[in-house]
Amino acid sequence: MTAYSAQAAPVTPPGPAEPLSLSTDRAALAEALVTTGLVPIDRSWPGWGSLLLEGHGDHLIVTGSNGDTTIQIRVPDADTMHGRVLLDRDELTTLLTALVKGHRKKNLAGTRVAIDATDPDKPVLELAGYAVPLTAVPMDGFPPVPQELATVAQLDRDLFTSQAMRVLRAVRYDAAVPILSGLHLEVLDGAINLAGTDRFRLATTRVPAITVLTDTTRGGAVVRGDLLAKFLKRLTADRIKLGWHAGTASDSGSRQPPTVSLTCGDTTLITRSLSPEYIDFQHILPTESRGTTVIDREWMLRETQRAAAVLTAKKESPRRVAVLLDPLAVRITPVLGDRGDQVSAPGRVAIVTGISEPAEYLFNPEYLVDALQSFGEELITLHPTGDTERPLVLTDTPPELLDPTAFRHLLMPMRDPAA
Repeated sequence: MTAYSAQAAPVTPPGPAEPLSLSTDRAALAEALVTTGLVPIDRSWPGWGSLLLEGHGDHLIVTGSNGDTTIQIRVPDADTMHGRVLLDRDELTTLLTALVKGHRKKNLAGTRVAIDATDPDKPVLELAGYAVPLTAVPMDGFPPVPQELATVAQLDRDLFTSQAMRVLRAVRYDAAVPILSGLHLEVLDGAINLAGTDRFRLATTRVPAITVLTDTTRGGAVVRGDLLAKFLKRLTADRIKLGWHAGTASDSGSRQPPTVSLTCGDTTLITRSLSPEYIDFQHILPTESRGTTVIDREWMLRETQRAAAVLTAKKESPRRVAVLLDPLAVRITPVLGDRGDQVSAPGRVAIVTGISEPAEYLFNPEYLVDALQSFGEELITLHPTGDTERPLVLTDTPPELLDPTAFRHLLMPMRDPAA
């Protein structure tokens, strides 16, 4: 696997299994198992789905990894001896639930669970009066664990999460083009720039941060979007630390992808960038428009969803909605292939500047809904950037089209086959 190349972040082999016994809070261990379970399973690696438990006296380290992505959690409320064992994660997760079946949740608070692996080949789970053997996995089935990465930024967790989730609405998983499947992180002076695109839309914003600028962060990193979205929802501490290890040049001279980490409290995600470079979106994102339309966002969202429901009822394919911008109002209409000239929809008065002629854009309704839901204010501003085949940019306020720190969401219109 590529993560084990000389260009990857420094790693430490887990070493052989060693006798381990531990006692910890059942809920804390179950939570750690769910979070480490976010690591995508790589069935090409013999230890897929395994979980590394390491005792450190007063705390337990729980690690899940597929070689390219690692999630590591420190469980502080634990009594352990120093040792390590590799277990089947799915089996342990299921048993933690099965052995308390029939117990009320309120009565499980503070319940302790013990794992006796003094014989590492024959570990035993002890919970609620039960003792059940666990499956031990050979230690050579687990990849080397990345070492701690140098911190290049610290951010407010709530702010980073909210902004990342807004940008990720413009991203969808694409196995054929991995670079389009992730969130681009770029370390700037006093901020982290976030960007995401799937070729048909583009979202970007900046999050204030305490940063350390180095040449190693140049070009940024791309973190898999679906993994990041789930991971961020499981964090609770106030701050996130962004760690970085630059990918070095290969024998051919090409730059290798960097490795990045996100640490929040006792939880750390370490993953290799999906690509060593990213799309030059700054040159793609328009900074000029031929006018602005300020409209009620909730109305526009509701009308888009209503038009999409009509398309579903009519079994239309492809699904398109027409957004008409005229000098006074906005109108959103489902595009029907049969008797489409008989379709009409209500309009909404808008604050229009610089638009003297009506212009009708065709959009994928799901993409338009995603864009509108990524905003939270009462009003939204639409910036047409040319003819109806050129992008439409959405911002909270008219001046933000020129503000690189503001959240901006670009939508590419669909082509009219009749044109």
